[in-house]
Amino acid sequence: MVLEQSQLLSSMVWRSSLLNWYDTNKREFPWRINVSPYQTWICEVMSQQTTLVVVLPRFNEFIKKLPTVHALADVSDETLRSLWAGLGYYARARNLRSGAQYIVAQLGGAFPQTFEEWLKVPGVGPYTASVIVSICYGLPKACVDGNVIRVMARLTGTSSAEVWSESGRFQIQNLADRVIDQSRPGDFNQAMMELGALICRKQTPDCASCPVQSVCRANKLQIVESCPPNKPRKEFIQLQLFALILSSGSESARLCENIFLAERRQGFLSGTLGFPLIPVPDV
Repeated sequence: MVLEQSQLLSSMVWRSSLLNWYDTNKREFPWRINVSPYQTWICEVMSQQTTLVVVLPRFNEFIKKLPTVHALADVSDETLRSLWAGLGYYARARNLRSGAQYIVAQLGGAFPQTFEEWLKVPGVGPYTASVIVSICYGLPKACVDGNVIRVMARLTGTSSAEVWSESGRFQIQNLADRVIDQSRPGDFNQAMMELGALICRKQTPDCASCPVQSVCRANKLQIVESCPPNKPRKEFIQLQLFALILSSGSESARLCENIFLAERRQGFLSGTLGFPLIPVPDV
């Protein structure tokens, strides 16, 4: 896959148009009002595979209860689980706490200020690190998520499913790093994500309202609806499990008086506490 780059790289106008649109149309979120590495980090992890409608009330409660990285580092598992209720993927919450403990123990509570240093924080990957350093420290590191892949694929007229592959994502990351606005990298990244969420949607994109329609190759070729193709689905396997319930109480004892065996699971439902699970044997 080779991205059509010439028009994007040669034109500065579309970036100004995108940022002007963002300044007027951006949604107001608490992490955009009070910009800080801590709040940016929390909102980014919460937003992974979770809609903003669900994230917003949980974010506000989380920040109220745990306003600092020190508070997050010291939080109990019970409180953390309560604050994360409804967001799913509980491992993200544990990773946040591990990252906070690293920042407190290894960095004295001071947040990293470079992309490379953020990657050393447990649970922080390239995308999250890019979000934080571009928004909070003004470093020109592009953020590439599903929305940005779709926007870049349409801008360059790339109709290959390879955009979803590792090599395709690398090409898009490379191009996004080259076209990012150097003076406002954080706003540029948020504008690209906002464009993908509000205008350049997966279905029923609103091309008439798009601020960068003039440089959109997919629009000119009239292939917006099919560009890019749907992301290939992962193969799923069906797994049947028995829950092994072992109790020290007698059959006649009341349930509340029994002592049950529980374990911290590995693999499926990793990290959760519950009855041991064993696979149903093949017959």
